[in-house]
Amino acid sequence: MADQQAENNVIPLGSSSNGRASGKQWKPLKKATIRSQCSKGQKTKWEERMERNKREKAIKKLENELKEERRAELQSFSVDGERSPRNVKKQRKNVADWKKKRQR
Repeated sequence: MADQQAENNVIPLGSSSNGRASGKQWKPLKKATIRSQCSKGQKTKWEERMERNKREKAIKKLENELKEERRAELQSFSVDGERSPRNVKKQRKNVADWKKKRQR
């Protein structure tokens, strides 16, 4: 008789994703995160992000090399590194000639 009462008092569990439901009715059920509001960095796969970073680093490296070459070429036109009016005039003339050659 005690066994029959124990069986009658058993409360069935509600179904949930984990097989167990909270007994608190005021708690909302949790859902999977919606990725439409996340940033692109969180949406993309790790490998894709790493590939994009490699490409960006390669482009940046190439840009820096080109800038450094240009800086070195312009520096080669400077006369003794001085900024006297005569040297500045020579330097401007050399740079102008150099630019004309590059445009041809």
